[in-house]
Amino acid sequence: MVPVSLERALQIAARPVPTPVHGMLLIDTGASGTCISEAAAQTLGLHPVRTTQTYGAAGLHPSNVYEVRLRISIEDPKRGLLSTIDFEVQAIGVPDLEKQLPGLTFHGEAAHLIGLLGRDALKNTVMTYHGKDGWFQIVIDRNIFSVRPAV
Repeated sequence: MVPVSLERALQIAARPVPTPVHGMLLIDTGASGTCISEAAAQTLGLHPVRTTQTYGAAGLHPSNVYEVRLRISIEDPKRGLLSTIDFEVQAIGVPDLEKQLPGLTFHGEAAHLIGLLGRDALKNTVMTYHGKDGWFQIVIDRNIFSVRPAV
């Protein structure tokens, strides 16, 4: 989604606010920063706020950085609860990210990878994965993230 400040500016100027881009975020503990696909940034009409040097498979290269608002939905099927986490972050643009993980599905529907949740956001969480029983828990810093419902 576009950042709140851009959304307000577009509304004041009587211009349309871009529809949010929906897709999957991959939790990437190896990524120092959160990333967004360049395609998603372009769909949202975002302009880079700066560039940075990043390392990838091809070595060191310049990458665009965008101000974005992320809304992450987490479903707890045992309790029948859907929580959303909202926050703004400077995300690094990754070309062709949406082409990674072909065949990705969610609830039997085709899904696209639109971002990587990096350590800049994960540093404000504690995650526990219990592989034997297949459950995980995420505890977040509510001073950083907006959570609904507040459970």
